Amino acid sequence: MTARSWTRIENIQRELQRSAPDRAGIVLTHAVDVYYATRTMQSGMLFVPIDGEPLFFVRRSVERAMHESCVAVRPLVRLRDVVADVYARWGSNAQTWALPLDTLRTDQFMRIRDACATWTWVDGAHVIRTVRMIKEEGEIAAMRRAAVLVDHALRAAWQHVHSEMSEVALLALIEAELRAGHDVRLIRARAPHMDIQTGIVSSGARAAMPSAFDGPLAGLGLHPAFPKGASAHALGCGVPIVIDIGANVDGYLTDQTRIGVIGEWTDARWVRTYDTAVHILRSLERLLKPGTPCHVLYAHALQLAEQAGLGNHFMGDGQAVSFVGHGIGLEIDEWPVLAPRCETVLAPGMV
Repeated sequence: MTARSWTRIENIQRELQRSAPDRAGIVLTHAVDVYYATRTMQSGMLFVPIDGEPLFFVRRSVERAMHESCVAVRPLVRLRDVVADVYARWGSNAQTWALPLDTLRTDQFMRIRDACATWTWVDGAHVIRTVRMIKEEGEIAAMRRAAVLVDHALRAAWQHVHSEMSEVALLALIEAELRAGHDVRLIRARAPHMDIQTGIVSSGARAAMPSAFDGPLAGLGLHPAFPKGASAHALGCGVPIVIDIGANVDGYLTDQTRIGVIGEWTDARWVRTYDTAVHILRSLERLLKPGTPCHVLYAHALQLAEQAGLGNHFMGDGQAVSFVGHGIGLEIDEWPVLAPRCETVLAPGMV
């Protein structure tokens, strides 16, 4: 294994030893978790013991996994064969395994449970999500490249904007610029029903359209079958245009929001609200220091919104979300979350 890969495996093992010392190890099946630990996104089951070298049982494609993976690979033909291999490698102590259940469908878990009937399974989502909170320099560098790409795309696309242009047409211009910069154009999310390709462009009242999307902004979308994102409606003059855009560079994401207007604001309340949002943002930036609990930042932001008389509209109008920021990396909804009940303390390397 490469030095980087060893570090990631060892970090997972240290977190197991700290938070789940009675486990034999953790089994990763979620493609993003597997990629993080192995550098391949092939389908299978990655067994990371609490100490020692991991083993990746690959269903498909074994050939590609052997070429890309930094850990040992074995073909996965039948689940019951995995049990025999695991016992042969780690002995009778391999009885209780952590398995991140937040990304595993019930039918998949039942197949694993039935095939490995002598084992006990416990949820291990906290293990891998805790480890992935702290980013390496290379991960942060990829996110910086993604952020620069978005900034360039927004500036280039805005040069062509006009009031009769539809929301989706502006989004298409932004997407073209991102694609030309080698953006993968896939925003991965761990939570279900959060699928989105590039982002959202929404103007005026449509930006406040309620949605099942777990965020303060969803947009109207083109159809009830995909009820979020840009619509076919014209942008219009004098109203806020919200552009919430992500980019994916080398698998790592950025998530950036801008407010634009064509012409002049037609309502002074929007200017005041925007200025309040900027004030809250700059105030939060000063608190983003190692040692600060996440819930402190949320409480501070809410207090400033309430002082401005905008508490009822904070993080969503009528259907607010209970966070003011979220971790990001290989997925858009990583830990930590700046939320009222999040006790996580900020540390170097968090993004």
